[in-house]
Amino acid sequence: MPVIGRKYFNWDNSDDRRVILSGPTNLARASDIGGINPKPPTVVFDELHKHVKWKSLIKGFFDTYQKQVRIIVTGSSRMDVFRRGGDSLMGRYFLYRMHP
Repeated sequence: MPVIGRKYFNWDNSDDRRVILSGPTNLARASDIGGINPKPPTVVFDELHKHVKWKSLIKGFFDTYQKQVRIIVTGSSRMDVFRRGGDSLMGRYFLYRMHP
């Protein structure tokens, strides 16, 4: 059972991975999206690029809850792979590259 109010999900954590894979509705419930908040919560997905269909997951989640949530996707790999084929994230992202 997901912990209500979680805002950080790490793909490398098996419990977090289970919540992510349970679908947008369960992920929104686990993140307390739609609750009584003065501003939308920020949900962080770390290492999500390891999920084969991470782009379509983010696209679907954003398209469904865009007015109710802010999303940050981080990872240790190159996250700009969305520029090549597959589901377009155009208009849904801002790329920010940090160097060590």
